[in-house]
Amino acid sequence: MTLVGVGHALADAFAFVGEDVPKIMGLHPGSFNRVPDYRMRAILATLSQRTLVAGGSAANAIKLAARLGVDAHFVGQCGHDEAGQIFESELLVAGVKVNLTKSDAPTGICVTFLSPQQDRTVATFRSASGNLPSGLLGDTLLRVADTVVLEGYLLDEPEFLEELLSRCKARGKAVAFDTGDGSLAEVHREALLKHLEAKRIQYFFLQESEAATLTGQDAEGALKELSQYVTVAVLKRGDRGYLLWNQNKIVAIPLAGSVSIDASGAGDGFEAGFLWALDRGWTVPDACRAGSLVAACIVQQPGTKVDEARWSRLVSQLGELEAGRAP
Repeated sequence: MTLVGVGHALADAFAFVGEDVPKIMGLHPGSFNRVPDYRMRAILATLSQRTLVAGGSAANAIKLAARLGVDAHFVGQCGHDEAGQIFESELLVAGVKVNLTKSDAPTGICVTFLSPQQDRTVATFRSASGNLPSGLLGDTLLRVADTVVLEGYLLDEPEFLEELLSRCKARGKAVAFDTGDGSLAEVHREALLKHLEAKRIQYFFLQESEAATLTGQDAEGALKELSQYVTVAVLKRGDRGYLLWNQNKIVAIPLAGSVSIDASGAGDGFEAGFLWALDRGWTVPDACRAGSLVAACIVQQPGTKVDEARWSRLVSQLGELEAGRAP
């Protein structure tokens, strides 16, 4: 399988703070905020020790899939700056083939404040990483793609997403789509339903609350409805694991781990593990179990840059899962 990810090429920064720090910066604890350049510079100035790492939902999923051995490409846009260099370098080291358009604007930054109460307060400045131009994914790369991996934040760029999904469907390419942020399904409900009903998405990952927003139904009813439009729909339920509709019945996949430092990359890890296993011919429920293992590894540290020791344990766990699968 050849994966091609398209999304926002962001540099992430993480900070462990008391719950009063976001308030001081004018951010409501537990909220997601889009901020202008001057506010992001002020936020970064308050972080005395900060390390930037590659971020962005689609980029995270592609990076992790590449580390698992999948042929993976990423298409995005960033600036001619240190943040852009960090983003590109990290993906290249992971084995991703990177196709970045360079802009005179700075690379987008996303800062996540983590509190002892497990609240995540996010501030993001997309800049060059957003406002993606039509045709960013060229025909040559689209031609070799088996699955195109897209992120929910592209719903904020409706014309770009419309053009890209239309081209994917015309070329018969599968699309994996993770809504990511819970508010996106509500804000862009009509547009998302339009894409689903047009059968432009094959692998659909969303939170249980988002499924209720889209369909007005409980988990089982939502999965039944969504299964009319997509090949696989998976509901993410936090510490309660995952639900999917498979062979006309609900299948529950338990959470693979209990330690969570930062859950922000869990969905990206799940998607990467799922697509990796699907490429190896696993059943959909087994692919979800692989996704759960990768997600459990990702949440043990901020971001998706996993150290070698944790990654080795993950690879071993995936090997054990594969060996234990029914023939």
